[in-house]
Amino acid sequence: MKSDKIKILYHLHNLDEAERLREIHIDFISRIKFNYLFSKNVSISKEDSTVNLLPHRIIPKLFLKYFANKIFFLLKAKVKNDKIIKSWVEVTEKIYKDELHDSQILIYPFPIKIYRQLKYIFNKIKKSESVGLMGVPYKISPLLKTLFNRNIDYLITVFEYTGAIRHANYFLKYQGIQKILTTEEFEVASFSFSKKLIKSGVQVINACHGLSVYSPFVYYSKFLLINKKQKELYSIFNKNLDFEIIYDETFESKVSKVSKIIFVDQGDLGKLGMPYEAALRGKVLGVLNQIGKKRNSTIQIKTHPNTKQKEIKRLQSQYEYLPIIKKLKPPLEGLVFITLYSTAYYDFRKYGSFLFIKDDLFNPSLFFGPKIKSVHVSELKVKIEDLIKNGE
Repeated sequence: MKSDKIKILYHLHNLDEAERLREIHIDFISRIKFNYLFSKNVSISKEDSTVNLLPHRIIPKLFLKYFANKIFFLLKAKVKNDKIIKSWVEVTEKIYKDELHDSQILIYPFPIKIYRQLKYIFNKIKKSESVGLMGVPYKISPLLKTLFNRNIDYLITVFEYTGAIRHANYFLKYQGIQKILTTEEFEVASFSFSKKLIKSGVQVINACHGLSVYSPFVYYSKFLLINKKQKELYSIFNKNLDFEIIYDETFESKVSKVSKIIFVDQGDLGKLGMPYEAALRGKVLGVLNQIGKKRNSTIQIKTHPNTKQKEIKRLQSQYEYLPIIKKLKPPLEGLVFITLYSTAYYDFRKYGSFLFIKDDLFNPSLFFGPKIKSVHVSELKVKIEDLIKNGE
């Protein structure tokens, strides 16, 4: 659950710091808040202090969230281990592979791609007795009140907070529980859930599942991060937290002879509320498609696991010279990967070289650090032709 309005304010604030902003026409921020966020060089042409930061269109999704968790909670597995892994799809197991042998895995609803989760659930339950379903015991009353009350921000906060506390209390009923392993910094009430457990003596370890930064405020016994840049961001508001970086940032591959170029896609970024990045993705795919027309199947698109079939068909139709793959296939030699900011970088770089895309406003080194190799989108075509011809 994210607020598009907060996201807009964040990007406007960055533009202000870069001294590229002079006037804002905006209708969901008061004069007092505006003066706090922006410099004196920026003026506001419209203001309002009564609008909710969360849109009403989010309410049906929250009802679906409630019922999905209700069903999973009714079908829940009995807690029977002192160490729990909270899981959604197969990625969680990859992160905690060394903990699987003595943990109980509890699977929570994953609404982004239902087929992906169903496949994961059936595969796990067939293979192990230490696997079961679990849901967050939300109360429906705050959601019902949103149908008749204008102040939905407060009611949604109550919905998430009470669900998190009730869920923590559910685990605390089992006095033997000692550790919970999770990857849920994206959950808005993760802070409240973890704090309640930690204050009661339970260790909560969270591993970031990507480079996105959700709430800057977190509360864990230990926070496993992907790289130093991510640690810098979270350390601003969480100075006393125990951080651990889980990937080696010094590892890098070079390719002397290129056999394939693979664009590591991150899905329809426009639907994720990132129109600028979506437009940049379109530019990159357009360039790759032009080269692919001349080079036959030298360039491929590796889709994100959550990419829906409708989007795959659109890619196939619009970029006909770029074959689509869902998994990397042997031989895994001579590969060059191109991406905007996919964390697949840390898994795939052992198979080849990575090239990140940048432009005047988008810079992936903000996520991955200054040592990554990147190319301006305007120079991409020349760079790829050179790589294919000469290697690195």
